[in-house]
Amino acid sequence: MNFFDYLKMEFIKDKNNDTITRVPIEDYCLNVNGVVHGGVTMSLIDNAAGRIATEALGDSKIVTVDGQTNFLRPASDTKYLYAKCKLRKLGRQIVNVDCDVFDDDDNLIAIGRFSFMRV
Repeated sequence: MNFFDYLKMEFIKDKNNDTITRVPIEDYCLNVNGVVHGGVTMSLIDNAAGRIATEALGDSKIVTVDGQTNFLRPASDTKYLYAKCKLRKLGRQIVNVDCDVFDDDDNLIAIGRFSFMRV
């Protein structure tokens, strides 16, 4: 079992047929304050953006080079977090992807900017 499977992430389509990555929020996803742990949010972004990068490079193997996440509000009382990503720059070796994370009520929870490298 890999980390993606452990967190029970899945790819779904939105009303515009864009790929959305979602993670169910279970008790183990919460921090001591009862809100979604930042590591869960960052893992969601890394996996969602990584899929976009992999597809852009023609299913090449990739690794995360760096990533920045800005948390805008705590996520609580939501069954899922959803990540919608956009390819920003496709180079020969490096891919840059931006990602927005939303809760069930469509509140913007976090934004991320990640870079990936072809290996």
